[in-house]
Amino acid sequence: MTTPLFHVSLPDTDDAAHFAPLQIALEGLAQINEWHIRRSLRRVARGLSDTVIPPLYASGVVYREEAPGHEDWMDVPAILRQGYADCEDLAAYRTAELRVAGFDVEPVIKWQWVPREIMIRQGYPEHHLPGRGVWLVHCCVRWPDGRIEDPSRILGMGGQFMERI
Repeated sequence: MTTPLFHVSLPDTDDAAHFAPLQIALEGLAQINEWHIRRSLRRVARGLSDTVIPPLYASGVVYREEAPGHEDWMDVPAILRQGYADCEDLAAYRTAELRVAGFDVEPVIKWQWVPREIMIRQGYPEHHLPGRGVWLVHCCVRWPDGRIEDPSRILGMGGQFMERI
């Protein structure tokens, strides 16, 4: 059994405030990843290592969704050890790598409330659904021009269900 490092409580509201704590946590994970990437570059420059953290898309990492109701937010070293990650991990990795390269990007959380009936109609497994419906949450990277980059989709996230919502 894994013990959570920390627990984030979300406000019991139906507005944007509901996911504000997660946005803060996602930014924190991106900053931790920046530290790891910069540290790896410094260690190589000083001759202390010959391993630089690779760019996400050259790393061999693929997208894999976690089991329903299970969330592990992983930093870059954990992602590289595991070889796969889901959206918040990949968005924070890509954000960090781009920031280290000098780009002013930010990780973003997109969300949408979907009633239970619509989820079932679209093919989502009924036994995974709570009472009224679910919040669909997805993390991406926003560029300064407003463009959204989706590392999960680039690294293999299927769109069979999500594209229909």
